[in-house]
Amino acid sequence: MIDISEAGAWFCALGESINAGEKARLMGYLRAFGASDDVNLVAVPDWQSALRLTNDPRWNENLWRAEQAERARLLQALAASARAAPAGAAFEAISDRLHGCAAVAAARMGCSEQGLIRAAAGAATEAFYLGALARAAGVGPEHPFLCKLALFEGGHWPLVLIENQYYIF
Repeated sequence: MIDISEAGAWFCALGESINAGEKARLMGYLRAFGASDDVNLVAVPDWQSALRLTNDPRWNENLWRAEQAERARLLQALAASARAAPAGAAFEAISDRLHGCAAVAAARMGCSEQGLIRAAAGAATEAFYLGALARAAGVGPEHPFLCKLALFEGGHWPLVLIENQYYIF
């Protein structure tokens, strides 16, 4: 069974600025999926702002599509090499644990929006799965899925690219 107990400080840095290492990881993630070098990184201060941004119709679908294409590529590479991809069922307990982490963080910041808490936990679970997929495929630590996972493990929630601004909570 996969365990997240020692893997990070999930959701503990929400609303805080990102440090230089986190900026480098985030830019590595964005560049790998075709974003320009001049993307502005914007720290999101609170859950209500995160809710507004996650519902913004201007979000960049190209970034999501590139991420999905890389997911498919890694799955295909694993299948071709006869290596097993991480089993989705193994992530149910992780999802429950991450939901608890998100709920605690939200409560501490005065948010009780259950849909947003589930979205945060779902995004973290997806990042955890994609990170496990990247590791199973034998990629290096600079892989964009591992960069994104590191941001979650550091306590942030990478949100969305809108126009030329990437928002991170």
